[in-house]
Amino acid sequence: MRLSDGSEMSNSTCYSANNCITYIYQYTEGRKIRMETWVLLPEFNSPLLTESEEYAYDEYNRITSTIRFLEPDHRNISILRHYYYPIR
Repeated sequence: MRLSDGSEMSNSTCYSANNCITYIYQYTEGRKIRMETWVLLPEFNSPLLTESEEYAYDEYNRITSTIRFLEPDHRNISILRHYYYPIR
C-alpha cells in the first residue's frame, strides 16, 4: 500500500488485536533507502518505532551496506557490508 509521502507499507503481522508489527519501506528513484519497524503493544495507545534500517548503493545501483538502528534513540546495532564477486 502506497502512503502519501511515497513510502510503502507492507502488511502488518498481528498476534492479537492489540499486538501488531508493521514494516514501512521508503524508496527514492526506485531504490529502497529505509525500512522502519513499528510495533503496536497493549501498553501503548499508538504504534512505537522500534527499529530502522538504512541502505547505501554504489554507482551501479547495487546495494553496498545495510545499517540497522535501535529506535527511538537511533543507536547503531549492526552494519552489513555487501560484496559482489564475479562468477566465472
